[in-house]
Amino acid sequence: MIGIIDYGAGNLRSILNAIVKVGRSLNIDVIISSDIEVLSSAEKIVLPGVGSFGDVMKNLKNKHLDTFIKNWIKKGNKFMGICVGLQVLFEIGYENGTHQGLGIFKGEVIKFSFATPIPHIGWNQINVVKESPFFSKEDEGKYFYFVHSYYANPKNQEIINTTTEYNGEIFTSSVFFENVFAIQFHPEKSHTNGENVIKKFLKEF
Repeated sequence: MIGIIDYGAGNLRSILNAIVKVGRSLNIDVIISSDIEVLSSAEKIVLPGVGSFGDVMKNLKNKHLDTFIKNWIKKGNKFMGICVGLQVLFEIGYENGTHQGLGIFKGEVIKFSFATPIPHIGWNQINVVKESPFFSKEDEGKYFYFVHSYYANPKNQEIINTTTEYNGEIFTSSVFFENVFAIQFHPEKSHTNGENVIKKFLKEF
């Protein structure tokens, strides 16, 4: 079973529907919940990101899901973060103030320095920095759908899976390390390319 973390934000249904669609063809059950006991029974966990860094962290803490996620990852369980779900894996974010993240990875989440307009909205390509169960050199140049004004700046460059260029500014568009995979783009809005990423998480990771 795949567990999707419901931390009280809106519009989580779109990623639920996308994962359910792919999971159905693989005979994999998917559930969305904020109940730690229910989520603990899952094989893999997904943290979708809707809203700002600070709001997401506040909601996670209010439901004690921040501790759950840290323990889940520490135990070596499989985890995927999406959009802000990637960003909160880092130590600190500066969206609407300064906010502490989960600290899974060292680094900060910063606003685009010079690329405009922001937010960065629409289709853009990925550059594969290192191969992983999710991206190989064959995926170089594939398009995915982005909506964001901030991006993660990892201290450890080795966790960067792909980068993307937006009007001259290069940012981390996905990270992969051991049991953690996270993406800045929205797979549920990325048509076939997005479905393939979800399928790899469900089947091959």
